[in-house]
Amino acid sequence: ALGQARTTAARRGVRLGLLLGACRAVSSAAAGPPPTRTVYLVRHAESRWNAAWRRLNVAAMLRETDHGLTVVGVDQAGTLAGVLLAEPIALGSPGAIITSSPLCRALQTAAVALCAAGARGSALVVLPDARESGGRLGFGRDSAGTPTDEVERNLAAELRGTGADAAATALRRGELTLDLSRLRHTQHWWLPLETAAEKRARLRRLLDELFRLTAAGEDGTSPRVVVVSHSYVLRDLLRDHVDEGAPFAASELRAALARRTVPNCAVFALDLAPMASCANADGAATHIVGGRLLAGAAGKFPA
Repeated sequence: ALGQARTTAARRGVRLGLLLGACRAVSSAAAGPPPTRTVYLVRHAESRWNAAWRRLNVAAMLRETDHGLTVVGVDQAGTLAGVLLAEPIALGSPGAIITSSPLCRALQTAAVALCAAGARGSALVVLPDARESGGRLGFGRDSAGTPTDEVERNLAAELRGTGADAAATALRRGELTLDLSRLRHTQHWWLPLETAAEKRARLRRLLDELFRLTAAGEDGTSPRVVVVSHSYVLRDLLRDHVDEGAPFAASELRAALARRTVPNCAVFALDLAPMASCANADGAATHIVGGRLLAGAAGKFPA
């Protein structure tokens, strides 16, 4: 009798397990795939460090930190405005948010592009987690920044020094403003010598924040978020933060970016989605599930 009772209980357990599995499958199918949101990542225009690296001028590379753009870079940033004004970003229409790394070369690129696009009255949102990955070159001097209280003054000086008069004037008049609220908790927001674990955590926070910024408003439309950042940021994102189950994981574009420097002012669309299987304390971690080259590197990478 005892054996028969155990057999009956086992059968009931199997049926219950099958029923629960079916319910989960139906629930998962009803929920559908996780929501996907698109952000646009731009590499900054040519900086003085880039020019010195190209000439193998080590002295110039080590002479300064938080370097700005070259005159060529200012021209590149002005040309970038045309890409930002066009679809799918459509900078001139409501719903576009421009964010930037706090490093001067990225801020200067964003400021010049915004003014060239006629986007006066814009607030440039500064994201500390979008800064360049530390410890790559020059003992971290390429990723060392300016204290928070000096960021705007340093940007103004760089704009004036490279002839970006329209952007310098807009900044002085308050027609272009910097939202430094995310930096206010500390003056020393950068980390020149960054460990691999620190970098992965920072870029995970960046993706989570970009995903939040693209949340739909009351009218149901999602903002179009642009982030002006750096070559190694994009390369590290695509190496460590892609959903390996997505078709994009095996794409030629991802493979190419892992091997090459991202050209100045190249523009990429990145599709983001939360992954519950990689949840952290704040919920599902955001991963990249798709990517496309939009502009700035014709012939360099596959479409």
